[in-house]
Amino acid sequence: MKKWLFIPLCMLSLSVMAADSLLFKVKESLAGFTPIDATDWYKKGDTDFAEYEGEYRGFKQKIKVAVKTNEIHIKSEIDESDFIKDMDVFMRDTTQRCHLVLRDTILPAEKLKAVTDWSKDESDGFEFMDANTVHEAISAETDNGVPHKNIYGWDISIRRELGKTSCSAIKH
Repeated sequence: MKKWLFIPLCMLSLSVMAADSLLFKVKESLAGFTPIDATDWYKKGDTDFAEYEGEYRGFKQKIKVAVKTNEIHIKSEIDESDFIKDMDVFMRDTTQRCHLVLRDTILPAEKLKAVTDWSKDESDGFEFMDANTVHEAISAETDNGVPHKNIYGWDISIRRELGKTSCSAIKH
């Protein structure tokens, strides 16, 4: 009887450890690419959230992140007062944020090491996110649907609108 209780408890603890590991990776990566730090995180139910609102990289913006077991969601939105600025620059910056945070979180350590090695020309698989202009991104999305790709069992997607970029990764 004790054996049968032990097995589900071990599986539950492994699930919790995996969720903590994912959250740690997201927090670590976000700290490198956003002004979000450890003090900006809070938990609501089974989801950890972080939010930032303020000036960052030349734009007044809101950055929201949600992480729960096997899910990561990042949303960046420009303040209405900054719509006069170059939206293509904002879109490229926020797209790169999604690309790098998701790449650093999802890729296995050996693959991440290979793609970040300057002496190697190895793809990380996230190039499907790239776009040069808001018009190009919106046109491609209208013609082909939301850009998405499965990378190491994670369904990665990115959606862009004028002044807003949101991306997600969901493990299946």
